[in-house]
Amino acid sequence: MDNSFEWIKHKNIAHRGYHNSKNDVPENSLKSISLAMDKNYAVEFDVRISKDNTLYVIHDKNLKRLCGVDKKFESLHDKEIESLRLLGTNEIVPSLAQVLTLVDCRQPLMIEIKPTTRYKKLMEQLIIQLSNYKGRFVLQSYSPIIISWLKKNHPHIIRGIITEGYGHSYQPIYPIWRLSQIKIWHKLASPDFYNFNIKDLPNKRMSAYYNSGIPILSFTARSQKDLDFVKTNYTNAVFELFEPKK
Repeated sequence: MDNSFEWIKHKNIAHRGYHNSKNDVPENSLKSISLAMDKNYAVEFDVRISKDNTLYVIHDKNLKRLCGVDKKFESLHDKEIESLRLLGTNEIVPSLAQVLTLVDCRQPLMIEIKPTTRYKKLMEQLIIQLSNYKGRFVLQSYSPIIISWLKKNHPHIIRGIITEGYGHSYQPIYPIWRLSQIKIWHKLASPDFYNFNIKDLPNKRMSAYYNSGIPILSFTARSQKDLDFVKTNYTNAVFELFEPKK
């Protein structure tokens, strides 16, 4: 387990791997992750837990958009998940184990833990797998409960809070996870970095944290202009659907 994280300040970080708008390279697929590594990008991806307590790399809570199945991911058994394909391609929904084997420490990883009421089981499985992984990684989540759990149980693991301003209503599971509560959770969770919605930048509180030495990342840069803005005013941003200049 490698806990260094200076890379988040300068590495280009591919959001859900290096996928594209044509959908022939789906997000969070083995192909998108492989392409990101080929281009020397760090890889951001999402983790969810199946009904059988297996960890998979997928973003959506419901599988209708990605797999054409109107079912919640956590309601499916592994055999059902293994039969699914992403966006009409031959790409599978990869397990975390498959992704870690593919990456094999070649690029740093930014792992987003999706909020769930079964977070203790998810975290138990995640820590087991990462304890045997020798590469660089950081963990992040919208869930203040998960980040606080990490601080209490595994304080040596680099952890980040994902949040946004008042203009966005997407607050899965925990409606208290708002900018207005960020001072409380900053103390309770002690994040090593923040990942803030690019649509809500600039932001006075994020600027204050940045000036105090805390890295401020942003999601999601979809142009070089967006990426340059964040790198100029804050630390870095995850990007998608374009190729950053070198």
